[in-house]
Order: sequence, then structure tokens, then C-alpha cells
Amino acid sequence: STAKKLGLALFVVSMACLALIVALAVELTSHELVDVNTARCEFIPTDALNTKNGVSGHLTFNRDSEGLTISGSVKIEGTNTQTLRGYAIHEFASQHNDTLADIMKSVGPVYNPGNDPHGCVTSNRRRAGDLGNLKFDANNEVNIKPYTNRMLQLAGAWSVLGRSIVIYEKEDECKKGDAAPTSPAFATCNIVVAMPKP
Repeated sequence: STAKKLGLALFVVSMACLALIVALAVELTSHELVDVNTARCEFIPTDALNTKNGVSGHLTFNRDSEGLTISGSVKIEGTNTQTLRGYAIHEFASQHNDTLADIMKSVGPVYNPGNDPHGCVTSNRRRAGDLGNLKFDANNEVNIKPYTNRMLQLAGAWSVLGRSIVIYEKEDECKKGDAAPTSPAFATCNIVVAMPKP
């Protein structure tokens, strides 16, 4: 009868929907279980802004029991008139080959999931993306000795993956209440999962 056919059709549709929900749940769970231990932000020399300012190097983020251990090195080729340069994690990935204005528009504001005030990495309260300053030596290089940042993670709401790091032209004075650093970008890189070497 028509009623039986309709009931059978509804049953088939219901089972198909249930199977789809289960498949989606499995897919989402598999992503959550991916064990990401290391991320990397590479200042690619061929990107427009990095090429202009002769910037190369990388930052590495290693997950530990307290947050992320950050380390790395950055080098500026040619003349560097600024010993201290502010740097910070921004909310979105950089569109490397755009103009400077487009780059700053694409990266968005400094990453701030806790809606905290601007500060330095040693401040009691600061935005999660505030990293302070890089201090370049006489050879225009800086080596970032490993230190633990307890605010940052590689998963969840405080994850740095898919975001960018911006090095600024000037020093970040870490003044509370400022929306700073407002200095123009000097170099950018995008934070991605570090792939194991073959």
C-alpha cells in the first residue's frame, strides 16, 4: 500500500541520515585526535615583503606540558638600522605577495582570544599574540633561545596554527592600553604544522 511504501521510504532516509551523522562524527573525532607536537613559521625569502627587507629564518613552536616552547633564528641581509623590532602573532595567515597595506589587512589584529590589553611577553596581562621584541646583534641576526609561552597551544581556542607572525619596523614599547604595535610590518611568516623530515 501507499502507506507502507511511504513508511519504508522514510525508514531508508532516516538510516541514510544516521549513517551520514556517524560518518561526520568519526571525521571530526579523527581531526581532534591528530597529535600535533610541532609547528613552524618560515620567513620565506622569496615572499614580497621578506624579499624587500632581506629577511630569512624561522620560529619553531614545540608543545610541552605547560604550553609551547618557542625558539628560532632570524637574519636580515644588508643594512639594519633598528636593533629592537617588535613581533607578534596575528589572527590570520598572511597573503605574502600582496602590497603592505593588503598584508596588514589580511593578517587582521594581534591574536587576542582573551580580550586582554596590549603588553610584553613578561606582562601579567597581555594579548596572547604579544611576543615582545627581537634584539638583533651586530651581524643583523637574532637567535631566540627556547622559552615556554604558557598562553599558546597547538589545538583548541588558543591554537597558533593557521595564524601569522609579523615582525615590525620599530620596537614594541609594550604600553598598556595601546592597540600597538602600530609600526608597519617588516616581515611576515605563517604558522603551519611542521612536517617530519623524510
